[in-house]
Amino acid sequence: MLDKKEQFGEEQFIEAIRRLEGFEKLGGNPKLAKYFKEHKLYYSYLTFGQTMGCIDTITYDEAYAKRIEKFQKENPDKLVYHVIESKTAYGTMLSILYVGEDKEEWCTERLTDTPMGYCMFSYVVNLDNEKRSEYGDIFVTVDNGAIIRIA
Repeated sequence: MLDKKEQFGEEQFIEAIRRLEGFEKLGGNPKLAKYFKEHKLYYSYLTFGQTMGCIDTITYDEAYAKRIEKFQKENPDKLVYHVIESKTAYGTMLSILYVGEDKEEWCTERLTDTPMGYCMFSYVVNLDNEKRSEYGDIFVTVDNGAIIRIA
């Protein structure tokens, strides 16, 4: 089995690590980059009544792991480096953070500080209604070291 560096290329792998390290500046858990370097994919979520951020391996929830595996099969050029779970009125969402193959697009995928907050591009899967899944910008923050979607 190929490791992520071999499968996606050194540049995509390094870019993913840089993005995870960028979250550290906002208070993100430094272990996210460490674990990714070890080829472990983590996801962030809120617990304790949606009040405290946590992280765990994507395999903690088998359904999540299968959905990310499906995304990777459908998008073999996109390196998934983190996932954010959000419970919303529209269902459970997984915001898939990835590094695409096209380096010219990286500036649009990265975390950006805007007047409205920190924004980034992702693929958002609606687990309760797959037809409502789409690519787009999301707003994020950091809570207890976890990356949390706020809009």
